[in-house]
This record gives sequence, C-alpha cells and structure tokens, in this order.
Amino acid sequence: MITAYEEMKTSGAEINPATAINMGAVYYFIGNYEASLEAYELALTYRSVLPPSYRSNLYASVALVHALLGHDQDARGFIGMALREKTVTVNAVANYLAFCRGRAAESMQFNAAQYRSAIGPMKASIAGLVVNQREMYEAGRFCPDVMGMPLPAS
Repeated sequence: MITAYEEMKTSGAEINPATAINMGAVYYFIGNYEASLEAYELALTYRSVLPPSYRSNLYASVALVHALLGHDQDARGFIGMALREKTVTVNAVANYLAFCRGRAAESMQFNAAQYRSAIGPMKASIAGLVVNQREMYEAGRFCPDVMGMPLPAS
C-alpha cells in the first residue's frame, strides 16, 4: 500500500482526499509522523469539499500528528478547528481531552455518550504524547484552554 501511494506521488497522479486521509492514518500507525502529516496536508487541500464530520476528523488527526511532532501551536489550532465543525467526531473529542489531560473547559461541552466513546481513543492519544512529547504534554502545551488557540500555520 505504501509503495503504491509513493509511486502515485512520484508519478504526479492525482491523489483523492480519501486516499490521502487513509495514508495519513497508515503512516501514523507505523510511527512515521512526518509522512503522516504530509499525507494529511494533501487531504487538507480538499477540505472545502469534505463533509463536516470528515473535516472534524481530519483536523483532529492533523492536530494529533502535530502534537506528536512537538508543534504545539499547530496542534492547538487544528484541534480548535475540529471542535468548531458542525459535526464533532469522537476523534476530535478524544484528542481534545487528551491534549487537556482529560478535562474540558466547559463541563457541558460534550454529552455523556461523547465522553464514553472518547475514552479509548483518548488513552491511546495520551500514550503517544507521553512517549513522544512528555514534557510538552505534562506542561499542557497542547491544550487550547491552557495556552490559547492560535490559527494553525498551514
């Protein structure tokens, strides 16, 4: 799968947003966060044609990869974008809660079902942050409620 994707990129073939998003996830799961971010950035070029739930999920994924790479301002900006979408996904809730160490700024920001659904993915995000960016994570550098929510550079 990775070889075929790399061949598509090299040949200049058009890569649709679903393929870019899926490859971002593949690279994320194998720990190649730079390649993951590159694939997600390609998907971001199609954001205007994506449904709100896809955008929320994409922004949340981009936020997590930025956090894992230590890009705190971009992580905060993209998680904010994910939460501002009309449809907020479990991925967005989980990554926001992970960034903010399990606490939401407003107690009624999410409903009980959203919290329950986000617990597993939140724990996975926290585990990755602790391994890759422990000091920044523990200092709250990825939480927009603590550090403020800048616009991402992208």
